[in-house]
Amino acid sequence: MYVPIPPQGAVTGLGAVCVVPPSVAAPTLRCDTEDLAAIAVAIGEVVTRTDARDAIKAASKLAVKWLLAAANALKRPRPKGVAGEPIRLKFKEAFGTSPEFVPTWRLAGEKWDRGDIVRARLLCAAKILANGSIAFYCWGPRSCPFTIAADWRPSTWAIVKRPQYRMCLGERFWRAWKDGHKNDLAATLFHEGLHIYFDTVRDTDERGAYGLAACYERFVLLTNGIPLSDYVKRLCVSGIPTGDFPPPRGTAPLHSSQRARPS
Repeated sequence: MYVPIPPQGAVTGLGAVCVVPPSVAAPTLRCDTEDLAAIAVAIGEVVTRTDARDAIKAASKLAVKWLLAAANALKRPRPKGVAGEPIRLKFKEAFGTSPEFVPTWRLAGEKWDRGDIVRARLLCAAKILANGSIAFYCWGPRSCPFTIAADWRPSTWAIVKRPQYRMCLGERFWRAWKDGHKNDLAATLFHEGLHIYFDTVRDTDERGAYGLAACYERFVLLTNGIPLSDYVKRLCVSGIPTGDFPPPRGTAPLHSSQRARPS
């Protein structure tokens, strides 16, 4: 789930590209005995501080691995012709255009395309997951500093609020951990990492596919051969035309706290 702040202006250039550390640092964890006790009550299983730290680090490592693979697939020079068709197809399925698409508002003299923008955003999400800069609150319903009780439901995975480098985890995240759904944990972390770093990447599509976190999630999962969750299929429908018309993209707000991931 994303708590938005006012827009800070349109993106007009890439700026400095994020550099991802070679290894994933131990997560900064905000988690006391009462938090752990609340998690245990919610999921019916004892969770230690070591369990929590290990779960977050393992999910972060997997998320960073996926993000780097997807970003590298968009690195220039990109394969031409038939060799580049698989990644162009995945990109179009997620975003509705090819990586080479250039919007009309790109400034004269700039050389980036949509593939460069997506690559830069994936690298920045990977960077903050790898470098230990995010403070993880293991039990958001009790300890998250920027939420209220009404924000939390059994279906809540996580909540973040840009520009704060804090990620508050909910009951659904820990149920997935208990059930061994490692892919869902990793997808949650990089989805929320995108929210933290980019105010324009949200959970509703009023800004189009490039402003919808679920579409980045779709591209990353497709590129890594990971099955798509029901949440991603529903919120970011395929951008590849069906018959004579492209499929409509939904406009109803659906936060990450409401993800219908496979159980």
